[in-house]
Amino acid sequence: MEILIKTLAILIAAFGGHWIEYPIAEWTRKKIGYEKPEKGKWMASLLGILERGMCTGAWFLGYPQFIGIWFSIKTVGSWGRWQDEAEGRFSNFLFLTALSLSIAVIVALVADTIIMRLK
Repeated sequence: MEILIKTLAILIAAFGGHWIEYPIAEWTRKKIGYEKPEKGKWMASLLGILERGMCTGAWFLGYPQFIGIWFSIKTVGSWGRWQDEAEGRFSNFLFLTALSLSIAVIVALVADTIIMRLK
């Protein structure tokens, strides 16, 4: 039963998190006056789905530090791209990444709670 709950949690974090994050991402981009090209939207969505699944899985495997490492790598790896951009876009990138990773952790914590109560 535990494996089933964890598998469902990974899928919920990955795909359900997309339904939460995508409208927020669109709203924040409009607020800062940035229209992301259509090509960039699906790539960002795919990365968000993958990172939420990876981070939820890492939590279940006992490696929560992976989440901080991933956030750091993603931020540092994008730093050069943001140096010439408006500050609002970089802040938006950080906010949306933090939101995505928070969704993964919250889903993992809820799944862990359910598993503990079933034991």
